[in-house]
Amino acid sequence: MRVEKLNPDWQWTRYQKVTATRDNFITSNEQKYWPGLDGETLHRRLSRAYDDQRIRQIKIVDIVSNWLSEFGVLSGGIDEFNEHGFIQEAGHVWWMIQVFNVLRSYEYYGAVGLDPAAIDSTDALTLMLNVPNPRRIKGADSNFPPYEWATRPALEAKASLTENVINQNFQASERNLSIKSATWQITYLDLLEVLAITIRKKLNDNVKLDFESLNSKEITHTETQSETAPLREFSFLNVPRDANGIRTQPKISIEEQATPLGYGYKIDAVLCPKDLLAYIWLLVAEEFTEIPNVDFVNCKGFADCGNTLKRARSRPCKHCQKSVYSVTSYQSSDLSQTDDLINQAVPVHLQREEWGDSENSTIQGVTVLVHKDDDGRETDLCTKSPDELHEQETSKKEWCNPTCRSKNT
Repeated sequence: MRVEKLNPDWQWTRYQKVTATRDNFITSNEQKYWPGLDGETLHRRLSRAYDDQRIRQIKIVDIVSNWLSEFGVLSGGIDEFNEHGFIQEAGHVWWMIQVFNVLRSYEYYGAVGLDPAAIDSTDALTLMLNVPNPRRIKGADSNFPPYEWATRPALEAKASLTENVINQNFQASERNLSIKSATWQITYLDLLEVLAITIRKKLNDNVKLDFESLNSKEITHTETQSETAPLREFSFLNVPRDANGIRTQPKISIEEQATPLGYGYKIDAVLCPKDLLAYIWLLVAEEFTEIPNVDFVNCKGFADCGNTLKRARSRPCKHCQKSVYSVTSYQSSDLSQTDDLINQAVPVHLQREEWGDSENSTIQGVTVLVHKDDDGRETDLCTKSPDELHEQETSKKEWCNPTCRSKNT
């Protein structure tokens, strides 16, 4: 059984006008929107908000004002909104995204990206990965599982773990981690477990099972349209949806109420998040299950919206039609073991930011599209391309949502 579809009729509230005062935010012009349409990668957008505040040094008030106007509060009402709580939640999502980037970029026996199905069970216990130190996230505490795991008491000498042990030769994840450390060394299996526990905790009691179009609201009936009748009695009515997934509004005559317009009925179980934060964590859960098969590219209006688009990692080359995927490399001298890696391993991005004890800096990387031959070797040579390099076919979707496209064209 697989129930993984978001209720397409679920909506949230954003505010077209946001004014920051000394004590709070004043909002007006409420607008209902569909996060499933306008925020398909909203978890990465929230992660960027954390980058904006801590890395790019943008004022919290500006970040929050923009977020409220674009997406609304994460949870609760506007009167309960707390900007520091917002940054804390953004930091939690940011940490998860950084880890996903590490998993997506790690090279394992010649293959880029750690696919759980391809990891040897022994390697899962001994493969050590370096991820950002969760203790350095603003406001993080033991309620955030990665923080809790990283601060567990150190193992005693010659002590063995209760689980995840192969004979006496095991590698343990770092414990009692200092806040001064930029990275946390953790085994692959422990990392998968703490990721799953975190997602489960964030979604617990915040998502419910629902049915699409159950008890549909009246769509077309008005006092001036006596020839039409309400649709509320037609639960599960399979009326068409437009290109954006929004239900159309057919007019139903009173005489045809028994069989409205000949439409059939559809029963589809869907997930309904409690609030926007729950929706964001559903997106986190989705990406967790898709590693390493997806990439994220910038929306065409990225400079304005900051949103990304999800793509299948392997797509045909427009010249030779071979399946190709992107790989980004950095000179080893550029990497500092004392720096956290920000926005690393988003393969089509040609730069990443680093932070740590040193000043913030941007390091340039080189991204190429490669094809894996039958012998397992990767090559960026395309014999049918004018410049002899692969080029993926352009996706039909280049904008994050219709609103972004209308603003930038």
